[in-house]
Amino acid sequence: AKEVYILYRRTKDEMPATAVIAGPDDTITLPATASLDGTVTDDGLPDPPQAVTTTWTKLSGTGTVIFGNANAVDTSATFSTYGTYILRLTADDTDDTTYDDVTITVNAAPGTNFPPEVLAGSDQAITLPAGATLDATVTDDDLPAPPNLVTTWSKFSGSGTVTFGNSAAVDTTATFSVADVYVLRLTADDGELTVYDDVSITVNAASSGTGAFIEDAGWLVIEAENFHDNDTGNSSGWWTEESTYTTFSGTGYVVAPSNTEGNETWADGGAELDYDITITTPGTYRVYMRRYHLNPGGGNNSCVIGLDGSEIVEFDNSGLPQNQWVWTTHNAQVALSAGSHTFHIRRKESGYRIDRIVITTDTSWAASGLGPPESARE
Repeated sequence: AKEVYILYRRTKDEMPATAVIAGPDDTITLPATASLDGTVTDDGLPDPPQAVTTTWTKLSGTGTVIFGNANAVDTSATFSTYGTYILRLTADDTDDTTYDDVTITVNAAPGTNFPPEVLAGSDQAITLPAGATLDATVTDDDLPAPPNLVTTWSKFSGSGTVTFGNSAAVDTTATFSVADVYVLRLTADDGELTVYDDVSITVNAASSGTGAFIEDAGWLVIEAENFHDNDTGNSSGWWTEESTYTTFSGTGYVVAPSNTEGNETWADGGAELDYDITITTPGTYRVYMRRYHLNPGGGNNSCVIGLDGSEIVEFDNSGLPQNQWVWTTHNAQVALSAGSHTFHIRRKESGYRIDRIVITTDTSWAASGLGPPESARE
């Protein structure tokens, strides 16, 4: 029998490509460097053979990587900080490009101060006038020594005012002045490193009725547009709701009607708004109103407030800032017994603008922002 031999020559496309092995994964501890032991083989193509170029690069990792020689197959890598890094070795023979990756785990040097770990808690939804219970977690490595970890809650976003039970406590409470979606931020600072985490609180409007506003623990908060009665009195018009001047709370604010009678007294019986209130905590209450002043004359745009048909005090704008919402009290105080009452606002002059009313036993309250959330209603 004859033996037949067939000579077969492989084409370029059938030759093995450049092969790259970046080496084994490694773990080091700072300040040590990593030794990179790569392997690159080539098929000698294209013909004539070209020089194969090799390059080390950082594919991922938190810090900076410095290679001893980024073009050498075997080299070293120095890391600026701890973390997990993926390094890539790429080979290029001018016709084909091939790469392989290696993972280097870099541990921190002994005694390194790690940043605190902060979890602000789960997102939640509440309905006014309820507050939110903030259940957070903060851990630290007690470095630098002596440990001095400081935590702080703050409002990151949201249209209203947020009052924290204790803004420095990890677990605390938050109350909100108006309905909105709020982002609250918990920040931890160990003296060298600062980190934070956020939690979202959806605050829904109160689902109470339309009856009397109910005092709670010495507080009554009323949106001025939520009156129970709007009486023209001896005037030719009613108080109206507007929304021209922004940063008000609720749906708008109320404006006294125009008049031709000049400065009216309580006895003149100008246009009147009435608010039904229920007191459960008898005592001496101070009245605050958030108002907007336009008249440069100073004393115009005034009103008179009363209780159960009797005058308490006049509210005017003398000496107060113009063209902005401002809380004012005029030291208005009234003794309220337990039970049902009616709070009155009567026009004294045209154009008095009122956004909110706060009636509280806390005579030291530093009025600011939009104030506390509106009281529940019967």
